[in-house]
Amino acid sequence: MDYSGAIVVMGAIADVTLSFSELKYAFECPYSFKLRFLYGFSPPIAEALGYGKGLHDALFEIHDRVLRSLSSPTDRRPLSKFVTNLSHRA
Repeated sequence: MDYSGAIVVMGAIADVTLSFSELKYAFECPYSFKLRFLYGFSPPIAEALGYGKGLHDALFEIHDRVLRSLSSPTDRRPLSKFVTNLSHRA
């Protein structure tokens, strides 16, 4: 076997685990792979996607806070109070 391109650490071949996305970037553009996964660079996302992600994150946070405030799964008072307070802000 030819291990000339393998990463060698202290005389042994290193075990490397890559996700499908990482492999995709490595094969499509090795430089993009290097920037994203070795240096941690993330290219900017489109404004519309950023808006959608921000909205999704905000709704998730609201949902999570309401669930944490319930004393039991059937207790709807905190949810009702939250919705009432939210509607009076508008």
